[in-house]
Amino acid sequence: MRSDRPRVLHEPSAGPYLRCVRRKDPLEPLARVRREHVERRSVEHGGLERERERGAAQARAAQGRREAEESAARAEQLKERARLSAGAARADDLQQAERHRAGAVARVSELSKREREAREREREASARAERARAALASAKADERVLERHLERGRHAAERARESVEEEAAAEHWGASRRGARRA
Repeated sequence: MRSDRPRVLHEPSAGPYLRCVRRKDPLEPLARVRREHVERRSVEHGGLERERERGAAQARAAQGRREAEESAARAEQLKERARLSAGAARADDLQQAERHRAGAVARVSELSKREREAREREREASARAERARAALASAKADERVLERHLERGRHAAERARESVEEEAAAEHWGASRRGARRA
């Protein structure tokens, strides 16, 4: 006589196969998604951190170029003053020096503008990297919470399985003892 109800794992007629099937935790796919999310966030954070470092290097380079141009302009100005104080400067030399000084001021101004832009790009990249770091930390925390939950579930299942095994062993021992009552 065949029953229309499905077989359950604790029925003896379910056969050995169904008893051996490991039940999959329904949260395992979520754990996999969380791990992938952490990995993506980590890659994203790494890229933004490299971008921030590149921006910092560009800002330092722009600052170095500006400072070099300023020192070259100061050196030229000192040489011109020395020639002027020695009386070796003529009117056209003074005009040429003034044009050079105006050009140097324009170059320094342009380099300062580029330096400010590079610093601004660095600040923006730092802000993006910091947001990515926070998102990564949040994703890692979510992953850890789920992993701890799954681990607690695995430990509880293991304890339940051991308890059932111990109970079966105790029952078997009690049933096989000499002189044991059999009901």
